Amino acid sequence: MVDDVGFPWFFYLIFPGAVVLIGLFAAVLLWSMRRRPVAGLGLRLSPPGADGITRLLGGTWNVMIHAESVVGAMGGTFGATTGRFDLAEGTLTYRPDDASHEGWTVACTDLVAARGLARPVRLDGPMVTVHCTVSTEKINRYSKNSLKSMRELRYAREFIQALGAYGARAG
Repeated sequence: MVDDVGFPWFFYLIFPGAVVLIGLFAAVLLWSMRRRPVAGLGLRLSPPGADGITRLLGGTWNVMIHAESVVGAMGGTFGATTGRFDLAEGTLTYRPDDASHEGWTVACTDLVAARGLARPVRLDGPMVTVHCTVSTEKINRYSKNSLKSMRELRYAREFIQALGAYGARAG
């Protein structure tokens, strides 16, 4: 006669527990991938006219201007300033969130815009060189989100194309 050798009761929880953990991981991953744009940010386009053409009216983006330091050169947030870029009627306006920093306005025709990797956007113009991150979402200051950083590269491309539509040169 063979003894009935059973597994301890906790072995029966391993498979369902693994399924639950994988489900939680997938839920957190999907939640972090979700695009959560802030209302009123991004490109503003006109409705198609009689000729069927949609025209660029401008746009608004959140911006983080990186400090000119080793940490800033790597895309770090230490010493960075945040604010908004407003693009309208051929001018780009920077409005900082902090009143201790000065804002500026510059004509798009005076700008040279380029994309980078660690810092997605470089603007050269009369306001000096500015390395920044632009987004239609809230920009993380104290933590990183790799999926959001990949979306910010798309926002950078959209931003630079909008500047180019108003006469900024590619750099």
